[in-house]
Amino acid sequence: MSKDLLDIFGLIANSAAILTAIIATIFYYKTQEKNYYLNDINGNYKIFSTLKDQDNKTALYHLEIKYVSSKGWFTGIIKYSELFKSPGSASAGLANVYGKVYYSPARTFIGFISRIIKFNSFNPLETSDISSFHGKLYLLSRNDLDVSIRDWKEMLVQEYSIIHYRDAQRIKLYNPKMSTTYLLIPDNIVLTNTDKIPDPVLDQEMGF
Repeated sequence: MSKDLLDIFGLIANSAAILTAIIATIFYYKTQEKNYYLNDINGNYKIFSTLKDQDNKTALYHLEIKYVSSKGWFTGIIKYSELFKSPGSASAGLANVYGKVYYSPARTFIGFISRIIKFNSFNPLETSDISSFHGKLYLLSRNDLDVSIRDWKEMLVQEYSIIHYRDAQRIKLYNPKMSTTYLLIPDNIVLTNTDKIPDPVLDQEMGF
C-alpha cells in the first residue's frame, strides 16, 4: 500500500475521530440543556415582600411555573395577596405568566471552574450570577384570546428580566418595562422554589 494511500486513510480516521467528538459534545450539550429545562425550572416560587411603593404593607407573592418546554419556554401564574387584612379589603393581584430562560453551557462551565478556583461548595443561600441563567418573563392579563387573529401584546401588563439561580433554586424578577401596570409587584424581587427548598412559613395558599 502506497504512502499516499496510507496518508489518506489516516486523514479520514482523524477526521472521523474529530467529527465523533464534535457530535458527542453537541449531544451532551443538548442533553444537559433538556434536563435543565425539564427538571430545574418548574415549581412554586414564594416570598414575603412589601407591595410596590408601599413599604408599610406586606404581601405573599407566589409564582407558579406549571409547564416548561424542552426549549425553555414556560407558562404559569403569579399572584399576591396582602397579609394581615381580611380577604375582602386586602390588596391582591393575579396574572398569567409566559416566559423564556436561555440556557448557556458557557455559564455552566465558568461557574464550575470558578468553584474549583475559589474552593467553593454549593450553598443554597448564595446566589451567583456566573452559574445562573437569564431570560424574560411576561405577565398577561388574560390568556383566552385567539392569538391567530389578535396580537398577544394586547394582553401584556408587565415585562420583567429574570435570572434563574439554578443552584440556589431561586428566581429574580427585575428591570420591569411597564411601570404603569395595575399589579403591585416590586420592581426587584427574588422568590424561592419551595418545592425544592421547603419552608413552613411560606407554605400558605391564597384564596384565589
